Amino acid sequence: MKLLKITLKNFLGTRNQTYEFNGKNATIYGRNGTGKTTVYSAYTWLLFGKVEDTTDFTPKVIDGDDYAHNLDTEVEAVFQTENGRLVTFKKIFKEVYKKKRGNTTAELTGNTTDHYIDGVPVKEKDYISTVENYCGDMEKIKLLTMPRHFAEVLDWKDRRKLLLEVCGDMTDEDVINSNPELIGLYKYLLIEGTLDQYRSVEEYKKIAVKRKADINKNLDVLPARIDEAEKAIPDTTGIDKAAIEAAIAKLEEDKNKLIEERAAANVTGNSATVKHVAELQAELANKQAEYMDSINKANEATNAAIAAEQANYSKYTNDLLMLNNEIGLKESSKTRLENELDELREEYKILFSVKWDANKEICPTCGQRLQPDKITAMRAAFNKDRSDKLTEIDKKGKANSKAIADYKKELAELREKAETVNANKEESQKLTRTLLAQKVAPNFAGTDDFKTITAQIAEGNIAIAKGNSDTNGTIAAINEKIAAVDVDIKAEREKLSSFKTAATQRERIADLEKQEKELAAEYEELEKGIYLCDLFTKTKVEALNERINSKFKTIRFRLFTTQINGGLKEGCEILVRSKSGNMIPYSATKSTVNDGAKPIAGLEVIDVLSEYWGIKMPVFVDNAESITEPFAVNTQVICLCANKDDDILRLEVA
Repeated sequence: MKLLKITLKNFLGTRNQTYEFNGKNATIYGRNGTGKTTVYSAYTWLLFGKVEDTTDFTPKVIDGDDYAHNLDTEVEAVFQTENGRLVTFKKIFKEVYKKKRGNTTAELTGNTTDHYIDGVPVKEKDYISTVENYCGDMEKIKLLTMPRHFAEVLDWKDRRKLLLEVCGDMTDEDVINSNPELIGLYKYLLIEGTLDQYRSVEEYKKIAVKRKADINKNLDVLPARIDEAEKAIPDTTGIDKAAIEAAIAKLEEDKNKLIEERAAANVTGNSATVKHVAELQAELANKQAEYMDSINKANEATNAAIAAEQANYSKYTNDLLMLNNEIGLKESSKTRLENELDELREEYKILFSVKWDANKEICPTCGQRLQPDKITAMRAAFNKDRSDKLTEIDKKGKANSKAIADYKKELAELREKAETVNANKEESQKLTRTLLAQKVAPNFAGTDDFKTITAQIAEGNIAIAKGNSDTNGTIAAINEKIAAVDVDIKAEREKLSSFKTAATQRERIADLEKQEKELAAEYEELEKGIYLCDLFTKTKVEALNERINSKFKTIRFRLFTTQINGGLKEGCEILVRSKSGNMIPYSATKSTVNDGAKPIAGLEVIDVLSEYWGIKMPVFVDNAESITEPFAVNTQVICLCANKDDDILRLEVA
């Protein structure tokens, strides 16, 4: 796009003025306050409705301490596109007056803006859509028309993202494979429990730093825990462990004799009855066994059918598991090929966009243009190499596409098989339930044998209870003796508890010391991983800096800053040439930065972005009088220069 002319009517301090640039580079001269920047403001307001670095802007004419009213503000510009078509954009800013009920005069209630394209009134959204159709989206227009927008308005993260888009980013794998020392990083990035799934370097470092901090906390408290456990070991000096164990054994022997004596007393006078009850219980058990044998024989055929169907169910379950595993593996392989295909497409796109660098046609030693035949040969070699690479990428892409199609076909067949097996599995489960419902349920309690024998056992137990009433006094006395022995056993065992406590504490100390050793080893391993992460970042920084800075002639970019602790802090800072010739941050004080360095930096960024997007927009350079060095930008440039000798604006067209 080239700007042919622009007309301002009642815009800020300009009443009616037309500037004809005819699509060429131009310079507007004037002393401070004559309205040079107003032309630039009108240009940006016309394209995207605001002025650079403003959030609340009105284009009204200022009259004293207030705005002039009842005046329409108008800006119109005629552009010529790359294909020679003329297009006119126009905006008219109007005040809206309304007469309220009961008032004789109208009051100002707001403002409105009318939009025109080639003289035809259009809605604002259609106006914006047309501007973006010719010039790119609004953010691109700002970046291509405002020299300071990239460096001073755009967030550093967005600057970095845009630079990597233009110059090409690097994958973690590319960086690791570029440095032999980094190959060991793969071990740390591998996700636990997998064979070929990896975390990103950034993800691993976050995990490692957090884990390292946790280990530090544990290592800080473990010595105190070990010391606490050592202090908790009781003093067993002077305690005869063998004598205590012998006393406990003697007491246990006495207790067992008392228990035997109690058992003998319990059956005295009831031995015949007890024997009869035992015989009845044995008879009942035999009857129940015979009954269950008959039930099992009745269910024999059904149980065999159930067992067979359960075997079928197990087979279907195993087959389905194998099919699902195979589906998972093929799906993973298909996804990997699809990702590779996306990477090949991106690689093809990037390589396809690479153009011949005309700077190679200039001899770096003498600065003269090389011989035509040499240039032709260089171009031919460049084109052949580019074509060969594109062909190879295309070949790989077709192979991947075929493999993906094969996987899709195989997956469809496998899923169909899985559905069939699953249906068989559900049918087998249903049949098993039906067979289970057909089994004869046992009910031994309802038989005559059970009722008769259990009644006889109950009569025998009543007789035994009557006989036992005579021996209750004897048994009670024996129980008192047993309780007294238990008290003595407990007292002796408490004496041994100190030995058990000491052993427990020593085991705890050994466990804590093992933890301490393992944590120290893990800590050391984490430090190795973090070191490789930092080396990775430094390697990537160097590669990205070289890749990005190669796109620019005079400015450089600093994507990382080394901190006091040796770590790297991400950023995206423009470096420009200082008055002394050193490269310093764009944001440095004015006394340090060359006055013309900032606008030249902005123009250089615009030149690179314009080439990348294939969009050329007229650029206004304010305060251009500070630029003393020649600069070349492949687009229309309109300079605004302060000159004390020009009381009114003067336009010079190149």
